[in-house]
Amino acid sequence: MTGSMSRQPQMVDRLTHAEAARAEFRKTTHDLGFSLSKKKEEGSCHCLEFLGIELDSTAMQACLPLEKIEQLMGLLTICLNYGYASYHELEQICGHFVFAQSVIPLARFFTQHLDITYRTS
Repeated sequence: MTGSMSRQPQMVDRLTHAEAARAEFRKTTHDLGFSLSKKKEEGSCHCLEFLGIELDSTAMQACLPLEKIEQLMGLLTICLNYGYASYHELEQICGHFVFAQSVIPLARFFTQHLDITYRTS
């Protein structure tokens, strides 16, 4: 029990040091004339969004945010309901899959298949 008790002050010291470093970084960037977006600044956490991809350092996973999945599903649903898609709609869907293939390995096969189908048509 004493081992876990001795770790707690160390963790508090690290968090305090991290907060102090963040405050100093904010001050320095402000003094240099840079503005930092509060939305893009995250504190100490295990999950964060970076370049539109959610990263979880505890589970060692990367996934797409729910908004991006819903947007792609909406485009696919519209095309499936109409039974056809315009060139512009196909470009949008392919763009979403190209972005998603960094997280979803099977998306790469889908975009390769679309490319082959487009060239043969």
